[in-house]
Amino acid sequence: MIERMTKMKRVDMTGRTFARLTVLKYAGNDPHTGNAQWLCQCVCGRQVVVDGYRLRKGMTRSCGCLRSEVARRSIMHNEATRAQMQTKNCTEDIRFGIMMTRRRSNHSGVVGVCYDKKTDMWVARMMYKGKLVLNQRSKDFDTARRARMAAEIEYLGRTQSDALEQAIS
Repeated sequence: MIERMTKMKRVDMTGRTFARLTVLKYAGNDPHTGNAQWLCQCVCGRQVVVDGYRLRKGMTRSCGCLRSEVARRSIMHNEATRAQMQTKNCTEDIRFGIMMTRRRSNHSGVVGVCYDKKTDMWVARMMYKGKLVLNQRSKDFDTARRARMAAEIEYLGRTQSDALEQAIS
């Protein structure tokens, strides 16, 4: 079986184009996988050696310039979204990447405070840098709201209403 595989001809991909890459010539076999490697020219002008399997399956589409462009577009989109949020009186703490907009499913009117029907209690929650720093339950809404506000002051240095007033002015 192995002998048969080594005698198999590789398909010449010279001149073929895959996304942004045009195959220039054969560049040997990958010592780890045994796959054919191909020297390719990207539309941006750079040359790169690419595994033939990854090229055919669309896993490699450029020399790396495509990833940079996508990241650049994402940053520009985020800036546009931030500008739209300012006009809608939403706030975002840019230093910590914390969104402080009330979700559509939030009926309490306070970000991070919701009512749990199963336990018949109000829940105050807050995530900070990917960690849950507040998860407190209480029987009344005001206690949960104050717990959320205290956590915002402790971790952000301000409350959501302060941030909203700052965004409006």
